[in-house]
Amino acid sequence: MATSHSRLFNLAVYLYDEGYYDSFKARTDEKILTGMIQCLFNRALVRQGLVFHKDKSNVFDMGSGPCDTSLLHYLSSGFQTAKIVVKAVDENAKYVGGIDLVTGKRTTYLESDAYKNFQTAQKEFRARGIELDLRSCQGDAFNGQSVANVSIDNDITPSSFDLAFLSHLFYHVAPKDGLSSEQRLDNALNDVARNVLKKEGVAVAYHVAVGGIDDDYSFQFFRDNFGSSSSNAARHSNTDAMDIKDPATKIENSCAKQGITCSTLRFDTKLRFSKQLFDNSGKVKADVKDIFKNTARYKELLESPELYEDLKSIYFIVQRSADEMAADKSVTGLDNLMNKILDAIQNTSDKHGHYLITHEKMQLITNPKRSAEMQGKIDAILQEIESQRGALYEAATQKFFEAKKSVAV
Repeated sequence: MATSHSRLFNLAVYLYDEGYYDSFKARTDEKILTGMIQCLFNRALVRQGLVFHKDKSNVFDMGSGPCDTSLLHYLSSGFQTAKIVVKAVDENAKYVGGIDLVTGKRTTYLESDAYKNFQTAQKEFRARGIELDLRSCQGDAFNGQSVANVSIDNDITPSSFDLAFLSHLFYHVAPKDGLSSEQRLDNALNDVARNVLKKEGVAVAYHVAVGGIDDDYSFQFFRDNFGSSSSNAARHSNTDAMDIKDPATKIENSCAKQGITCSTLRFDTKLRFSKQLFDNSGKVKADVKDIFKNTARYKELLESPELYEDLKSIYFIVQRSADEMAADKSVTGLDNLMNKILDAIQNTSDKHGHYLITHEKMQLITNPKRSAEMQGKIDAILQEIESQRGALYEAATQKFFEAKKSVAV
């Protein structure tokens, strides 16, 4: 059960780390499902003698966020090794330590969310007999200099990582230093495949995707069409504008262009919304819709924590400030967004309630120098995971609602 809030989120600036991500995580089975998929992948890699070695395995976490996804989900099971060394890079100072790009506030590594998640994960790894080492650094994940980003005194050797995670970061590739978004995406992927990974290494990317040509109802549809793709929106946020539409497809195209193998698995997850959003007939309450469209009324939601989390989940999708969206009177503005997204949520439900469908892709990227035999093993593993996709989804849904019940108690 959500708790009441004493302070409203910043209306003038979209601050990524102001709880939006937490609202999203609490409402979706995405982390649970991708964690299960990744752990199945980990076990398959072990059977094939790949990535996880007896003595030590090196992991690169690109656009790591607070490192919770890699440490607490993707690496939570499925393998055994003496030591896991994780090097992580992200621009968000609160997450990894550094100086906030908007406020100028400094966060030390020991104060960072990554360090807190490392402490939690370290206990779990020790219980499994695995030594965990983490270093997180502030840096531009798309500058094509991944090794330098995580090196101190040049202590990281190029092409030395067994595994790389590229989890939900390519939405934020933005033009910089005279390069377009797509040029920076190309550089980042080329860097990972040829300079980060060992010859036998694997990079795993997870990104929300567009469902198809008739998709006007999914998470990525609303992100692509209402997200922070304009420079004006970017000025009202402490995270890069989402300049790349349907990044999962862009990753596939970039890899093909650069001679990099990228294998893809599609699956769906659900972003759920509270019962308080709807009346007894299953329609969105008229007054709630009015509040969601009127930033002057947002303070009213502080006394309705479930609705407040619903609102923040929607803002996580578009990642624009409330004031900037309200000032936008075009089709990409707040009024049109709330009309369309609340209709989509209202029209999509199952036995557990209403949700927004989230299409997603898992993409496996390998070093172009890898052997044909290794690529064959990776393709076989992907087919194995695909054959178990339905069972994995049912298990993830069950685990998600069991966790919600335990929190409520």
